[in-house]
Amino acid sequence: MGLGVREDDVRRFVVNGSGNPLATDKSLKDMIDALAGSGFVTGTDSLWKLSAVLAAIRQELTFQHQPDATLVQLAPVQNTWYTILDTTSNCRLYSVSVLVWTTGETLEVKVTIDGQVLTGTLAALPTTYYYCDLLLYMAGLSIDINGLLIGKYTPLEGRSIKVEVRKTTAAGTGTLEGRAVYAKR
Repeated sequence: MGLGVREDDVRRFVVNGSGNPLATDKSLKDMIDALAGSGFVTGTDSLWKLSAVLAAIRQELTFQHQPDATLVQLAPVQNTWYTILDTTSNCRLYSVSVLVWTTGETLEVKVTIDGQVLTGTLAALPTTYYYCDLLLYMAGLSIDINGLLIGKYTPLEGRSIKVEVRKTTAAGTGTLEGRAVYAKR
């Protein structure tokens, strides 16, 4: 069994203590609990049961890449937060980029991970993409013009992640854009 095994395929191999298959709405914990009472040591299909549980564990631990979360906000209002990504599923955030089409704007990015808030601010040039990464010397975000560099960025993980952006100045009405690259389980 490989990583591509669907949970429904796995459940048919796992039985409870009486030898009956588990209902399809059972969780991985139920599957493991059922394995304990299934006669694992002496059962002839014990290896299949163990293999099925391990395949389910691998599947639940694997992050699946998602379509990029994007924001295109026409005529953004000063000091109004606009959401780029808001997910309550186990999530891994790879990168965040922002852009504004007006000269003289200051942008602020806020990333909330399981209730912990990280922010970063910059005076933005018009039509220039800026990328966010985690500050290593304090809780916060660094926002700069350098694109995604292998080894520079650390994915951020959490049960819930929200990414927001706002402009804190009112230099114009140019479009505000944002993109988040992420995966979830």
